[in-house]
Amino acid sequence: MSLPKKGFRKIIIDGNEFLWKVRKKISWNEIHDGQLGVPVQNTDGGQLLILTIGYSRSYFTKKNEFQITPSIIQICIKEAIKNGWNHKSIGPKFEFDCTGLVMNFLSNRIAKT
Repeated sequence: MSLPKKGFRKIIIDGNEFLWKVRKKISWNEIHDGQLGVPVQNTDGGQLLILTIGYSRSYFTKKNEFQITPSIIQICIKEAIKNGWNHKSIGPKFEFDCTGLVMNFLSNRIAKT
């Protein structure tokens, strides 16, 4: 099943166009210290990717709050493809945790400033 296009952002990686979204409404799991899952899918359909990036919008703890940018999503998509996500074929959702990759990316970006 394809994602609806309304409210999603587009990103092009290696000639493939993907849609991704960060929900405005905080889910019950996020309120209770769960991590945000970012859905990603090729615009032509295919296997759904759920990225866990280490971001939390918990009401109880304020940890790992950062701006989610296309560059973060891009590095996660590239790594998910390397780790077996086949964005062109239909299949069950592929869940990928790229928390360490994102934290490393953010720390390198901060170190450069």
